[in-house]
Amino acid sequence: MFRKLFVIFIVLLMLPAFANAWYVNAKTSPLSGQGTINPSGNISYPAGVNSGEFTVTPAAGYTLSRVTLDG
Repeated sequence: MFRKLFVIFIVLLMLPAFANAWYVNAKTSPLSGQGTINPSGNISYPAGVNSGEFTVTPAAGYTLSRVTLDG
Protein backbone atom coordinates (compact mmCIF):
# COMPACT_ATOMS: atom_id res chain seq x y z
CA MET A 1 0.00 0.00 0.00
CA PHE A 2 2.78 2.42 0.93
CA ARG A 3 4.55 1.79 -2.38
CA LYS A 4 1.40 2.64 -4.38
CA LEU A 5 0.92 5.86 -2.42
CA PHE A 6 4.57 6.77 -2.96
CA VAL A 7 4.28 6.25 -6.73
CA ILE A 8 1.08 8.32 -6.87
CA PHE A 9 2.78 11.07 -4.85
CA ILE A 10 5.78 11.16 -7.21
CA VAL A 11 3.51 11.33 -10.27
CA LEU A 12 1.55 14.21 -8.74
CA LEU A 13 4.78 16.07 -8.06
CA MET A 14 5.85 15.65 -11.69
CA LEU A 15 2.58 16.89 -13.24
CA PRO A 16 3.37 20.63 -12.94
CA ALA A 17 6.62 20.05 -14.82
CA PHE A 18 4.70 18.54 -17.73
CA ALA A 19 2.24 21.44 -17.75
CA ASN A 20 5.09 23.91 -18.24
CA ALA A 21 6.73 22.17 -21.16
CA TRP A 22 6.71 22.38 -24.93
CA TYR A 23 6.74 19.48 -27.35
CA VAL A 24 8.18 18.66 -30.77
CA ASN A 25 6.87 15.83 -32.96
CA ALA A 26 9.88 15.07 -35.15
CA LYS A 27 9.20 12.67 -38.02
CA THR A 28 9.97 12.02 -41.68
CA SER A 29 7.31 12.23 -44.37
CA PRO A 30 5.13 9.13 -44.67
CA LEU A 31 5.11 9.69 -48.45
CA SER A 32 8.83 9.25 -48.97
CA GLY A 33 10.35 8.41 -45.60
CA GLN A 34 13.80 8.24 -47.17
CA GLY A 35 16.09 9.35 -44.40
CA THR A 36 16.24 9.90 -40.68
CA ILE A 37 15.71 12.60 -38.09
CA ASN A 38 17.36 12.37 -34.69
CA PRO A 39 15.97 12.56 -32.14
CA SER A 40 12.63 11.43 -33.56
CA GLY A 41 9.16 11.04 -32.13
CA ASN A 42 7.53 13.21 -29.47
CA ILE A 43 10.24 15.14 -27.66
CA SER A 44 9.39 17.25 -24.59
CA TYR A 45 11.39 20.22 -23.34
CA PRO A 46 10.93 21.72 -19.89
CA ALA A 47 9.96 25.34 -19.38
CA GLY A 48 12.95 27.63 -19.77
CA VAL A 49 14.58 25.62 -22.55
CA ASN A 50 14.37 27.82 -25.64
CA SER A 51 15.67 25.55 -28.38
CA GLY A 52 16.27 21.98 -29.46
CA GLU A 53 18.76 20.45 -31.85
CA PHE A 54 17.84 17.90 -34.51
CA THR A 55 19.88 16.16 -37.19
CA VAL A 56 18.13 15.49 -40.50
CA THR A 57 19.92 13.06 -42.83
CA PRO A 58 18.59 12.06 -46.27
CA ALA A 59 19.11 8.47 -47.42
CA ALA A 60 21.84 7.78 -49.98
CA GLY A 61 20.85 9.15 -53.38
CA TYR A 62 18.25 11.54 -51.92
CA THR A 63 18.38 15.25 -51.10
CA LEU A 64 16.56 17.24 -48.47
CA SER A 65 13.73 19.17 -50.13
CA ARG A 66 11.88 20.74 -47.19
CA VAL A 67 11.83 21.11 -43.43
CA THR A 68 8.50 22.23 -41.97
CA LEU A 69 8.35 24.12 -38.68
CA ASP A 70 5.12 24.89 -36.85
CA GLY A 71 3.24 22.85 -39.39
